[in-house]
Amino acid sequence: MAKSKPEIVISVVALTLSVIATISSIYFSNVGLKTNVLPTLVFVYESQKGWSINNVGNGPALNVVVAHKNHGEDNWRAPTRLYPLPEGETVRIEWVGRNPEKLIASYTDVHNRNYTSLTDKDLTTINDKDTSPHWDEPEIQRIWERQ
Repeated sequence: MAKSKPEIVISVVALTLSVIATISSIYFSNVGLKTNVLPTLVFVYESQKGWSINNVGNGPALNVVVAHKNHGEDNWRAPTRLYPLPEGETVRIEWVGRNPEKLIASYTDVHNRNYTSLTDKDLTTINDKDTSPHWDEPEIQRIWERQ
């Protein structure tokens, strides 16, 4: 009888470790799948060219809408839908002017997960949800209408 207790303890420990390993594997597999297709949009200013938006992430940015706020204004201006931005793509957004106070981009990845990039006073934050204002489709212009 005394010999069976260590066997039970060893079995319970082995089962516990197996469950932990399985859960960890599933979690890290899902994280890997997300980061393999994770778009990351950043705003970049070049003195010769003005503002652009760059996808520095690992996957395409879909359903991209860009808007800006000027200094002293409360409302977002000129919401504009861009075409999908593949990894490494850069698009000039000259309609925002040379000195907006804030720039915002909402977009999705290939799995339709929402993201928002916000540049405020030259500091950029990226959220894994859509925190941008909602615009009705008629309010959003297409990029080819702005160029």
